[in-house]
Amino acid sequence: MVQQAPELGPAWGLFDPGNPGSYPGRVERVSAGDVDKELLALRATDDRGVSLITVVLSVKAGGSANTLKAPFCHLAWGVSGGRDEAIVDWLHGQVITVPGSYLRVGATYPFAGKLNPPGFPPGALSGEEFGNPVNPLGGDPEAVKQESLLLGASVAPMAHGGSAFGWTPRLTTFHSVPANGVGDFIPIPSHAQSVTLLGTFAAGDITSVAAFTIPMAGAVLYQAANPTPNFDQFAFAIARGVEFIQLSNGTGQDVPVLLLWTIGL
Repeated sequence: MVQQAPELGPAWGLFDPGNPGSYPGRVERVSAGDVDKELLALRATDDRGVSLITVVLSVKAGGSANTLKAPFCHLAWGVSGGRDEAIVDWLHGQVITVPGSYLRVGATYPFAGKLNPPGFPPGALSGEEFGNPVNPLGGDPEAVKQESLLLGASVAPMAHGGSAFGWTPRLTTFHSVPANGVGDFIPIPSHAQSVTLLGTFAAGDITSVAAFTIPMAGAVLYQAANPTPNFDQFAFAIARGVEFIQLSNGTGQDVPVLLLWTIGL
């Protein structure tokens, strides 16, 4: 919460619970022809409480037509009397970070004949084809719904990378597993939670991944047979106390493996 003199009453920042406009995110159905439809409008009561605000935009077809077009985001932000604005393409999962005590997110979903973003000269995108919808969609409410889009805006006081990819860092190390044998004992990076095997080898080429507390043959703590490569859902969990892993190769040639470690506390 932004602090101020008690006699002035409470001052709420952008993300304080007492600010009635502070929603961390929202999804709205936006219909063809909507212009600058408001999704979010946040304003701190004290302009001295400037936040670094990250906005994540998402888009999904709102009906079975699945005809995604070119929705635009009208982003406005600023501090006190200063305001900045930008028109952003909504289709590509944009992530934008801006500083301010004020933020507004609006959505425009143009008809097929008005694909140019607001402020662009007419015809600038005339060579592009985004298909229908066309005005007035026959006046059929069901047709309007089928051509609609579900546009989302998530807002949080965090840095760009954290909002886009989460706060779980990754670390990669390279290892070569010798033919028809076992590889070296691979030290576990600090605070590693799991490891995923990445590479062009087929499932079953690496016959096992085993966990050890000490680098000694026969001291295996637990293991997984035939680990599936390239999928996080098949990541090998690193339990407390595990200090090394070892990979086994069931093929007649060396297998290069990229190890993707998930780091966290």
